[in-house]
Amino acid sequence: MKSKVAVTAGLAVLALSLSGCSYFYPHAGETPSPSQSASESSTPSASPSETTPVVLKNVSVEILDASADINDGVSVIAHVLNTSEDDGICTLTVVSGGVSKSVSAKAESNVTDTQCFPLSLPVTGMTPGNATATVSYKSSKSQGTSSTSTVVIP
Repeated sequence: MKSKVAVTAGLAVLALSLSGCSYFYPHAGETPSPSQSASESSTPSASPSETTPVVLKNVSVEILDASADINDGVSVIAHVLNTSEDDGICTLTVVSGGVSKSVSAKAESNVTDTQCFPLSLPVTGMTPGNATATVSYKSSKSQGTSSTSTVVIP
């Protein structure tokens, strides 16, 4: 008799625990039908999709200072004119002889422009003499490249 009560109690606990799933997932297995609210329109949206390329605004990048020394390497300070953004990346590219080196750093917005974090590269492996330095910038909205600046590799 005790075993029948135990089995019945066990089945009751099992049934209650399984029925609890409907409390957490009240519509399990159902697929909601799409509906359109009164505020939505049926016209296609103008937001970019995977097939629509995002057109980036061309911006001016200016090198404020470019120098090189044996200990600190090539150091460049640059900014993006008339654009204030926080999601951009600045990339310094230095070409010396046949060697090209690059380094990237974040940029941050300022009141009227975007400043690149200081960019520097070691001179190890670069040919002594004149080298060219350019800074490019790219964000989700903008892109640009500076004019070439000459630095003298020691």
